Amino acid sequence: MRLGSIEVCYISYNKSQYQIAREEMAKVTLSELKSIVVGASFLMATTVNMLYAKVNVNSFTDKVNTEGYKVLGMLQAIGYWAAIVFAGIDIVKNFKKQDISGIISTVLKYFVAVAVLYGLPDIFDLARSFFD
Repeated sequence: MRLGSIEVCYISYNKSQYQIAREEMAKVTLSELKSIVVGASFLMATTVNMLYAKVNVNSFTDKVNTEGYKVLGMLQAIGYWAAIVFAGIDIVKNFKKQDISGIISTVLKYFVAVAVLYGLPDIFDLARSFFD
């Protein structure tokens, strides 16, 4: 049927498809429902935060980046000193056992951990710069 320049079509009600949809919805488990609710909550929270930032995405992103770099700095400082303390303890243990290769592997292990802790954000910034 045509209504001016728009063509209108009527889709008949199919009770069997409606019943199938109801049966499928009844099969949704509690864990799936929880996942849907958590995802929808995060989506709504993000939307509310974006609206709270007066839809100025750059301002919102700058706030997130500022707070994120503060948290990153704290985690890097904590990780740095934790690596020093635990590396020192492991080196003393290996020294008591007179295990020189163990000392070298311990130093390298903690060196790599700290390098990842400080280097990974820079690698991610480099990857982000490819798309800016």
